[in-house]
Amino acid sequence: MAEFSLALNDEQEQLKDWVHQFAADVIRPAGEEWDEREEFPWPIVEEA
Repeated sequence: MAEFSLALNDEQEQLKDWVHQFAADVIRPAGEEWDEREEFPWPIVEEA
């Protein structure tokens, strides 16, 4: 029987790290303002 693993491969780890950093650097600092204005930052999401 083949083993089952939930471990991420290197490419998946890199993507996870990039998304985490993008959220920390771009989304989180402005999130409260966007929430108050009831806006979604489409240009920033498209840029990513």
